[in-house]
Amino acid sequence: LKAGVNISNVAFDYKESSFEPDTKSKLGFQLGLAVDLNLSETLTIITGLSFTQKGFSRDFDEEAKEDGIESIDGYDRSTINYIELPVNVMIRINALQLSAGPFLGVGIGGKNKYDYKTTFSVAGVDSETEKGDIKLVASSPERDIEDYKNDEGYYNRIDYGINLGVGVGSESLSITLGYQLGLGNLNVATNGIEEDRSDFKFSNRVISLTGTFFFGR
Repeated sequence: LKAGVNISNVAFDYKESSFEPDTKSKLGFQLGLAVDLNLSETLTIITGLSFTQKGFSRDFDEEAKEDGIESIDGYDRSTINYIELPVNVMIRINALQLSAGPFLGVGIGGKNKYDYKTTFSVAGVDSETEKGDIKLVASSPERDIEDYKNDEGYYNRIDYGINLGVGVGSESLSITLGYQLGLGNLNVATNGIEEDRSDFKFSNRVISLTGTFFFGR
């Protein structure tokens, strides 16, 4: 049995734009089952299936005087849910545990929640407040424009990358501080628009603290 907390964010790599959103970390959790495939006293493979939350947040507190806007104040939070399969090789040196390996995640949905106030610099124009949430839908890397809905956002269903971890434990219990480097592109391209999705890449980054208990030890 495996459970823990995630501190997640995204990393942007926009080749065709100088604007990359300034995002911040957000909290999430993970819960799942782990299997220990012992190869020797010091070497093992840890795998299993987990439900895990990733995502990012944005705070709108900077002046934005373009287009008659004086300021935007508020927040935007995105939570993306995955079912994830890691395959980590672990080396045990007494109580010290070092691990690394690939992971594959399949998106199963999420939510974007926002609440912000826009103040205009144009005389006589009242400020506006926007508040609500948008369903995030796991998608193929490309979508037709007619498939889009106003109350939905989209991200690439498949995520993959590398896990790194250091921890302490015994044969039955492991406490691990981990880092997950996402290599997949979350961006979804729109068919019919001349835009290469690889030019607008953003990927998951996660720091986690997990505890794993192995039954029958």
